[in-house]
Amino acid sequence: IPKILLSYRIHSTNMSVLERNIQDEVANKIIGRQLSYIGISNNDRNIENCKMIFSRNLKIVKTSDDFKQIVLLANEIETKNVQAKIYDKIELSRIISLRLTELLRHTTKDQLSLITLLAKQRKDIMRKLGIMGNIKLFFKIVLTKFKHILK
Repeated sequence: IPKILLSYRIHSTNMSVLERNIQDEVANKIIGRQLSYIGISNNDRNIENCKMIFSRNLKIVKTSDDFKQIVLLANEIETKNVQAKIYDKIELSRIISLRLTELLRHTTKDQLSLITLLAKQRKDIMRKLGIMGNIKLFFKIVLTKFKHILK
């Protein structure tokens, strides 16, 4: 389309900026209801981890334990979904795999333990990275560890 059909300005008086807290509260309630609906506890940690899995805004996972909790929740969501038959299991698995891969790529700390965790818990992701992806990841870890040793 050659013409611009919509122009949108972002500024501090936009409703999306002014009412951000309300949006977050509503989003948390919806996520909590969905988790409960498929049979998963809707505690604050699960809600935050679910946002890490499904949010478009990429956040950095700070520790390998946090990443482990996200992976375990992802596995539980897939398992419960297979039982409840709510979401398309292939599409859900695809989305989760993509997001966990992105979270791994943008996480700098403890990558070796994260990859070990993925290799154990999410073999589908390691396969999707392919040989070149796994080699790149391996060398990234080695270089990171090597730089740490030199300091």
